[in-house]
Amino acid sequence: MSAIRWDDGMCLGIERIDEQHKKLTGLINELYVAFTAGRDRDILSRLIREISDYCLYHFSDEERLMAEAGYPDTEHHTAQHRTFVHKTVDFLVDAADGKEDLSLEVLDFLTDWWIGHIQGTDVRLGEYLKTQGLS
Repeated sequence: MSAIRWDDGMCLGIERIDEQHKKLTGLINELYVAFTAGRDRDILSRLIREISDYCLYHFSDEERLMAEAGYPDTEHHTAQHRTFVHKTVDFLVDAADGKEDLSLEVLDFLTDWWIGHIQGTDVRLGEYLKTQGLS
């Protein structure tokens, strides 16, 4: 695994979502760098909580946009968010509390899911939102 390299190909053309995606990508990269540098549990815990909190904020905001725009694939998209929260955010919180060990495998999953979600599900959302006049 390596840090996520953000490029313009990851942009949806919806400024609000793109900025949130960039911020969350930066937080994931910070966690990766801190973990691979062997930083102490307090630093990792702070970053994990920040990622978890920001994921919940971002997903909530995205779901609000979907509802406002009448996005036809809201149910599927929201289900992906819920699955991610249950699998990843819950694990990260347990790791921050010392109940689980953070590993490169977990960071790989986090990174792969995040990139795949942006480039798949979120691209479709962005295309729809642009047809509704949002940018």
